[in-house]
Amino acid sequence: QQVMVIPQDCPACSAPGELRSVLTHIPHFKEVVIMAFTCDRCGYRSNEVHPGGAYTDHGTTVTLHARTPADLSRSLLKRDRK
Repeated sequence: QQVMVIPQDCPACSAPGELRSVLTHIPHFKEVVIMAFTCDRCGYRSNEVHPGGAYTDHGTTVTLHARTPADLSRSLLKRDRK
């Protein structure tokens, strides 16, 4: 697993920084891309997990019911069927 370092300005203070990204496989799940950014100047931090790899041939509809405002800020990762 090789960590990619991408130059990026901080979204909070515009100081130059680095976005670190790695493609990894989670057992019994799928490949995901993990990205992290930390600003040394203002302390801003961000991390994200995104699906990686290829898309499946057939689409799937997933319905998510949000019960609280906090539910709208969650990330949803769905495991592929096998």
